Amino acid sequence: MSMEPGLLSDEEMHAFIDGEVDPSRAAEIGALIARSPDLAHRVHRYRGDKALLTSVYGPLATQPLPEAIVRLCTEPPKSTMRRPPPRVAISLALAALVVLSVAGLALRERTGSDPLIVAAVAARSGETSAVSDLEGAALGTREDQSALLRRTLDQPIATPDLRRAGFELTRLTIYPESNGEAVQLSYRDKGGRRFTVYLRRSAGGDRFEVVPRGAERICIWQNADLSAVMVGEMSTSEMLRVASLAYADLSF
Repeated sequence: MSMEPGLLSDEEMHAFIDGEVDPSRAAEIGALIARSPDLAHRVHRYRGDKALLTSVYGPLATQPLPEAIVRLCTEPPKSTMRRPPPRVAISLALAALVVLSVAGLALRERTGSDPLIVAAVAARSGETSAVSDLEGAALGTREDQSALLRRTLDQPIATPDLRRAGFELTRLTIYPESNGEAVQLSYRDKGGRRFTVYLRRSAGGDRFEVVPRGAERICIWQNADLSAVMVGEMSTSEMLRVASLAYADLSF
């Protein structure tokens, strides 16, 4: 069967990623993806988004609903307005829980005691001496930057392309680390806001969290091979959006 990229919808691609298409169609989609770099990139991005949502919202499934929200769903209405059907009420409650968790419960002020955050913040503020520092024309092409990252960190990664979020890479700095060199990628948007990605070899296992530091948000994304700390003056929702773009190129 001959297929073109346009014949694979987003809905079917999500079904393929979730293992919900029949084996014969899955084989056809797999062959199509193998022939199309664009489709392969889309699949990689979707899988990254799925992993992000699982990391952020998965733990909420085991938490009880707040008592106030339970009352909202179960108490008789106090006016002539009709109460929403049970499924709608539960959905609204879960949505409220997600908002509460992201807005406050999941954010913890502990930046000063976390060695990974301390190292990233020190690099961002210029307190750490650099091994090398590239900016402007010295940055070269994205391929040059990615090759440097791979050599420095010994990981099959690419320089995150954050242009879709409005950020351009302006500086690449390498620092000494106890278990090998670390890299900081500095980006800026048109308004001058700075967004940094600090990368070093991992010192632990899987980890994902977002913590506040004044007006900034710090996103920690780590697996057994690589630790990434992203820092920017932005809301939590914007941090999650920008971090997911970086995630795709860092190949977690």
